[in-house]
Amino acid sequence: MSELLGLEEAQARLLALAPVLRLESVPVAAMSGRYLAEDIRAARTQPPADLSAMDGYALAPGHGPWTLVGESRAGAPFGGTVGAGECVRISTGAIVPPGATCVLLQEDAARAGNSVTATERPAPGRHIRARGFDFTTGDLLLTRGTRLTAGRIALVLAAGHRQATTVRPVRVA
Repeated sequence: MSELLGLEEAQARLLALAPVLRLESVPVAAMSGRYLAEDIRAARTQPPADLSAMDGYALAPGHGPWTLVGESRAGAPFGGTVGAGECVRISTGAIVPPGATCVLLQEDAARAGNSVTATERPAPGRHIRARGFDFTTGDLLLTRGTRLTAGRIALVLAAGHRQATTVRPVRVA
């Protein structure tokens, strides 16, 4: 009669029979349902600059009124610095120009020509998505062994990657 195997010996024998999983680098379109073979770290900072979270006016510190000196739109940032007593019309997603410390909602502003006053008191940092708010270059975002779902693939893309090393799916019969 043969002797019974211990747990460790039985596990070792089973693992020795298991095939080695192969790795492959795949593009975004082929990631769904796969498992990461390597950690994913951010290749860039998101957002890359301070961005307006709302439409309104990017204000220099102070109590107003502010003089409107320009505009910052998504894709067309204001080219200067917002000085004391000044503001810039800003749209959602636009870069907050240097010198501006908050965004006053357009609903909380009264404008007469180039003069803007606040109907609500502006607070520093208000309605600004700070540079790196989501993640910064080098941040660990997903760990090895993570299953790639639609949301996680979106994160891979947002982090600046167009492909990832994954475990090749196992073929059965």
